[in-house]
Amino acid sequence: MSRVVRYFADADMRAGYDGLTRIAKKEDVDIPNLGQGEFVVFVNRQRNKMKLCTQNDIVAYMRMGRGQKIDPRVIQYLPRYFDGKSFDYDAAMRRVLQKYFPTFFDRRGSLTG
Repeated sequence: MSRVVRYFADADMRAGYDGLTRIAKKEDVDIPNLGQGEFVVFVNRQRNKMKLCTQNDIVAYMRMGRGQKIDPRVIQYLPRYFDGKSFDYDAAMRRVLQKYFPTFFDRRGSLTG
C-alpha cells in the first residue's frame, strides 16, 4: 500500500532530487532508502507548488492555479490518487471533503442538494 512517509512545508522548489534529499536527511528521513510505495512530499512556503519524491526520483510536480493553495489535509491521500506520472488532486480533495463533511455526500460519493 502506498503512503506518505513525511511532509515538508516551506521547501525550496528550486531544489532538485539531490537538494530535496539533503533537506529530508537533516530531519532523519532517508529518501534513497524509502520502501516501495513510500513517498515524501515537499510543499513550498506559498503552498502553491508540490513535489512528490520516491526512493529514486521526483515522480510528480504540481503547481496550483493563481490564487489557489494546497490543502495539507489532501497530502495523506495523494498516493491513492497517483497513477505513476501525476496525481489527481481534485479526487484527493473530494476524499478529504467526504471525510470531514460526510453529510454533504450520498452513498455513491456525489454531492447532495
